[in-house]
Amino acid sequence: MIRGFFSTVLTPWGDEKVVIQQVYQSARADEEVNALKLAYDFEKLGLNGLEAYAYYGQYDVPENAGSDFSEMNYSISYKFSGALSGLGLKARYATIDFDQGENFNDVRFYINYKFTLGH
Repeated sequence: MIRGFFSTVLTPWGDEKVVIQQVYQSARADEEVNALKLAYDFEKLGLNGLEAYAYYGQYDVPENAGSDFSEMNYSISYKFSGALSGLGLKARYATIDFDQGENFNDVRFYINYKFTLGH
């Protein structure tokens, strides 16, 4: 059994991030967050380099710190092999839904290329 300070995922001083999503992360004092991430590597289906995940977080924020909200993230990425080895593409989409206030979406695209300098 875990007791004391480590028995909860609350961050009383608001400095240790426990849940980090595309737009928000848990960082407010006395905030409670429940999150679930489902990820899949498509290699077993013969699609080497393709990965995806869905990540949901529900943020219960203290009344004096703002509105409760939820964030849903979707991500798909592909790492090339062969002649394009080192090249990776990623697309991410997030929906943020506030109990009070304006909701919004966030879309991001990434292009990565790994290479070595020198020998």
